[in-house]
Amino acid sequence: CKYVNEKLAVKVEKLGKDSLV
Repeated sequence: CKYVNEKLAVKVEKLGKDSLV
């Protein structure tokens, strides 16, 4: 489960960065 959570966190972080730019 930890692996999936980490992948999700990376996706969310990327989405947030894309939204900021």
